Amino acid sequence: MATKSKVYIGRYVVNACPITVDGIEGSEGSGMTGWFPNAYCRITIGLDAAWPKVQEVAFHEIMEYTMLIHGCGLTPFRFLQRVDCERYRYQMTHEQFTEVIQAMAHVMQYLLPELSKAHRKWHRKK
Repeated sequence: MATKSKVYIGRYVVNACPITVDGIEGSEGSGMTGWFPNAYCRITIGLDAAWPKVQEVAFHEIMEYTMLIHGCGLTPFRFLQRVDCERYRYQMTHEQFTEVIQAMAHVMQYLLPELSKAHRKWHRKK
């Protein structure tokens, strides 16, 4: 089993709610997790995957969190609970959709360059 090391990517804000993003280095670090306790988000992204997959994971987790803090979640989801993600449901108005996309774009413009640097650095070390 390869050793995993955590790499701090950055801290970002969506509507005054902080998001911390970490990368996981190591052969088993290609997954993703998002944890949203008390309107705070911690996302861990595996750096072993190809760059398109890493971006996909980042978009997925940031969008999910952004939809939740914009009130688009229709699930039994509550902050501080871990709920099977298959039960998540989202519904939004066009105005909410616009707000979610704007918030995501703001975060991603700062996140992607930092995530790309960490990804390239990890793959150079391999």
